[in-house]
Formats: sequence, structure tokens, C-alpha cells
Amino acid sequence: ISKVEWTNPHSYLYVDVKDDQGNVVSWACEGGAPNALSRRGFRHNDIKIGDTVTIDGYGAKDGSHLMDARRITLSDGRSFYSGSPGDGGPGDPGKSE
Repeated sequence: ISKVEWTNPHSYLYVDVKDDQGNVVSWACEGGAPNALSRRGFRHNDIKIGDTVTIDGYGAKDGSHLMDARRITLSDGRSFYSGSPGDGGPGDPGKSE
């Protein structure tokens, strides 16, 4: 984690990852509103700069380094759903293809 924005209407985690060539690339990972995350048991103080996390989600169609973060797994193994129901992403039962 390189940066945390715990603000409404969406939270953002910024993570640095290595691409296929070994270059570090920063990704913005959009999650639900802080209040929704807190209700799911995920609190701002659960993460800090430098933490290693696993984020499952899907990338922006335009190829930018932005993704919808559906599930965040912390290094201690705790996992939280961070998406929004009906977000229209892959696998969303409400999405028409």
C-alpha cells in the first residue's frame, strides 16, 4: 500500500506492483464508501502504508491503472468485500451482457 484515501463517496487504496518487465506501477483500487466498509468490519486502521495486500477486482476498460476492488485480503488473512452490489462488473448477476 502506497496511499490510502478513506473518503466519501468511495475509498481508494493505491498499491505499487511490478509489471511483466519488473517496473513498479501504481494502481488505484476503488472500494466502497468508508461507512459501508466499516459495517463489514474493515476499518481505516486495519491498513497502513507499506502493508502487503491482495486485491481481487477488475481493471478499467480504458487500460488505465484503475481497478474496482471487489475483495481485499490483508496479510493476516482477513478478507473483506469492498465492492458495491450491482456494480456492473464481471460476474455481476444484474449486469446484462
